[in-house]
Amino acid sequence: MNWLTRIFSLGREDTWTSSAEEPGEHVEVSPFPTAAASRPGFAVSATALEGLTGRRGVGRARHVPAQAFTPSQPVSSIERFAGRSALLDRVIRAIEDQQLHVIIYGDRGIGKTSLMRVVAELAKSARYIVHFTSCGEQSEFSETFRSVASQIRLLYDGSLDPGDEDVERGGTLADRLPVGDFTASQLTEVLEGISGTRVLIMLDEFDRAESPRFRASIAELIKNLSDRSIRVQIMIAGVASNLTDLIAHIPSIRRNIIGIAVPNMDEDEIREMVTIANKNGGPAFLPAAVEALARVSAGLPYLAALIGQHAAIAAIEQQSPEVTADHVSVATERAAADILSRLSPLVTHSLRDERAREPGSLLWSCAADAIENDGLISSPALIAKLSDEGAAFKGLVLPVDGDPLERWQFIEDGVSSYIWLAVTADGEIARKPRC
Repeated sequence: MNWLTRIFSLGREDTWTSSAEEPGEHVEVSPFPTAAASRPGFAVSATALEGLTGRRGVGRARHVPAQAFTPSQPVSSIERFAGRSALLDRVIRAIEDQQLHVIIYGDRGIGKTSLMRVVAELAKSARYIVHFTSCGEQSEFSETFRSVASQIRLLYDGSLDPGDEDVERGGTLADRLPVGDFTASQLTEVLEGISGTRVLIMLDEFDRAESPRFRASIAELIKNLSDRSIRVQIMIAGVASNLTDLIAHIPSIRRNIIGIAVPNMDEDEIREMVTIANKNGGPAFLPAAVEALARVSAGLPYLAALIGQHAAIAAIEQQSPEVTADHVSVATERAAADILSRLSPLVTHSLRDERAREPGSLLWSCAADAIENDGLISSPALIAKLSDEGAAFKGLVLPVDGDPLERWQFIEDGVSSYIWLAVTADGEIARKPRC
């Protein structure tokens, strides 16, 4: 027994792998210290997390919800992609048939990244060259698109002979770009020669890119690609204002792009999400539980996955083979606590105001409205009330700067979801108010 084993054994009567055992041999280890069996602890060994289909027992059961519902990770395969068939078809038709550049937009947690990932998978299966990147605050045009060019082999440059030395050595279009920074026009010249394939460039979280120069260069590139019928298309995921910003830079690109809003999921799509999740095993969701999940999640994929995960865990904790509406109620409270823990201390302090969690209150109505409208409080009636009473909630809401519709927004992502769930967790039936 080595020193690390001695430190962490804590009196356990565990079986450890000795040097005499064969490499790779599986040895069962008790997951809890015997002296503290009543305390919380991990229920399954990390070495058992792979290939769980062959495992049995509570440890495996507790891990199933983490695989079935993944609120912290986007869906990356078509097999796990629930609903959205009409939306997916619209995006594909825009790319393939209309050869447009696509901007999908919506609030955080609505499923934009999952949609992008699935489109990328389908495009790759159709032999597109796909480059997926997430934008950040410091995103720069040259760095981003040099990476794109490095994935396109010179084999697809129609201006070169297949026997060219650079082609045979596996060179890429990045080799033809200037050293250092380059412009959208210079990149266009390099991309213009592409033949024998199509390229799909996917820019996720475009709203995080703060550089006006970066955005202006993207707008110019879209115009150049369209004007010259180059076999390259761009798909962007962001917020509604990104579409407006790009058009503002170059108004003529309006005819070359299509903006597609990602809507909230309906109950049938939530039911499909649960059906897909249940294929991983674990407790089955009763119809009443699915209905409750669809209601309290307000059609947001992130909330549906988070609450669904907690609900399945709650059922497992009670050794129930089925997830009931009561388990969804427990899960709603846990999900609200999860979201609250991610908010800033200032916002958390402001949320102590009971008015923030009062059913039918101004803030609750604003939360419901924001959930339905890409995170923006858009109801004229609510906007009028906020103009009069908004100062009382200055730690939670603020007007959208420069918005011609004078809409308001919550000061941080997650505030509207927390208020919505907190009311439900307090025993109220989540119903969207009429504004």
